[in-house]
Amino acid sequence: MGKLTISRRYNLGTFAAVKPWRVGRELAVQDLPVAKIVQVRVKSKYIWNFTERSLSKTLVKDSASESNIQKNSLNLHSIMEEQEGNRIIRINILQASMTLGTYLGLYIILAYWITALTVSHVTLSLLALPLMIGIPVVAFFLIRRFRDSTKAPFFPFPVSWMLSILTFLFATVLSCMAAYLYLRFIDGGALANGLMARMEEMMQSSQAVTAAMTDPAQVEQYNKTMELMQQTITWYCSLSASAMTKQIIQASLMWGNIISLIIGLITAKRIKIQQ
Repeated sequence: MGKLTISRRYNLGTFAAVKPWRVGRELAVQDLPVAKIVQVRVKSKYIWNFTERSLSKTLVKDSASESNIQKNSLNLHSIMEEQEGNRIIRINILQASMTLGTYLGLYIILAYWITALTVSHVTLSLLALPLMIGIPVVAFFLIRRFRDSTKAPFFPFPVSWMLSILTFLFATVLSCMAAYLYLRFIDGGALANGLMARMEEMMQSSQAVTAAMTDPAQVEQYNKTMELMQQTITWYCSLSASAMTKQIIQASLMWGNIISLIIGLITAKRIKIQQ
């Protein structure tokens, strides 16, 4: 049985010699007769170009190998669009992430607003929790819809990850700006007062809970948990609007990095050659 050769084309000096993200490096591919491969290049800071071009390689003439090569070539052509000449698909990651980040930021603002209203309206907590959990789900559908709209033959992980993390960055900027304006000019301390009132109710109800416990170790552990929760809420309510916003920014960036990594892995689109 003939075995397909592997050609590797690298430009290793670009990773250290040029500015960040300005990478020019080709993929390792199987040499097929007049087969199309995909080349990834970065020509500007935030624009990725997907280029299809035809290659002709001379392979060893063998009946078994020729049948496998033809099969692989047909599978590759069925995945990628048949088109004569070069085709370039440009993706402006910065512009796309700003658009997607705006949509995600508006959703996060809605989730924050419903969560703030749960202090005075307890029943809204049934709506606030699904909205907060749905943030990564909405981000995933936004990235996937954009990936499908490009109609690119493949969507590598670096592109999907960079698009996801920039989307969360712009969404964080928009949502935290709205949170600061609300806490500074609209809230007037109502959120902090509501949290403290809810905490006082929980402390009073905890006395009935500890009275029903028979194990002293459980009672002590429960009291320590309630005291820690009270100290945390008291510290958070004592913060100014800018300090609260800073805490929200730190939490949003931390979770955004984790979620964007997962979304980048899920939404990455690769070409599979069946043999």
